[in-house]
Amino acid sequence: MNALYKILSLSACALLAFKLHTWPTHQAYARAKVELAQMRSESLNAQRMLEFAQSLPSHPVHLLGPDRALSDALDVVYAQASNHGIKIAQVIARDVPITQQVFATQSLRKEDAATSTLSQKLLVKATYIDLLGLRRYLKEVLSVDKGLVIHDLSIKGDAVELGLSIHSAQADSPTNTHISGAR
Repeated sequence: MNALYKILSLSACALLAFKLHTWPTHQAYARAKVELAQMRSESLNAQRMLEFAQSLPSHPVHLLGPDRALSDALDVVYAQASNHGIKIAQVIARDVPITQQVFATQSLRKEDAATSTLSQKLLVKATYIDLLGLRRYLKEVLSVDKGLVIHDLSIKGDAVELGLSIHSAQADSPTNTHISGAR
C-alpha cells in the first residue's frame, strides 16, 4: 500500500509539473491564434477597401505646389463656407501637437504612397444650418478637382468635423496628374 501511494503521488507530481510547464505555452498559443484571426479579418477588410478604391475611375487633377495648394485650400474653405450656411470655428493642422502654435508648413507634408503626391492634412471644425447646404459645400467646394479629399467626416447635431487632405505636386511648380480611385 505504501509503494502504491508513493507511485500515485509521484505520478500526480509529474502530471502537475508537466501541466505547469506546458500551460504558459498553451496560453501563448491560444492568444496567438486569436491575434492571427483578428489580423486575417483586418487584412480581408483592407483588401476589400483596396479593391473598391482601385475599381473607381482615375480622376484628372491639376495640382499646385505645396505652399500654394495649402493657401488656396484654406482660402476656399473659408471663403465659400458662408455661401453654404457653414460657420468655420477652427482649422487645426493634423500631425502637429495642439500646443505648438507656430510651425513650418513643411511639417504638414507627407508623401501619399497611393498617388505619389504630397498630402497635407487639416481638421476643420464647423457648424452648419442645414444638411443640403453642407452637402453642397462638401460636393462643390471641397472637390477632388482642386486636390482636396475628405478622409474623415463626423456630424453631431449641428456640428461637423471634417478631416481634409490637400494633395499637391512634389515640386513648387503646378503639374497635371491623375488620382486613381478618387472621386
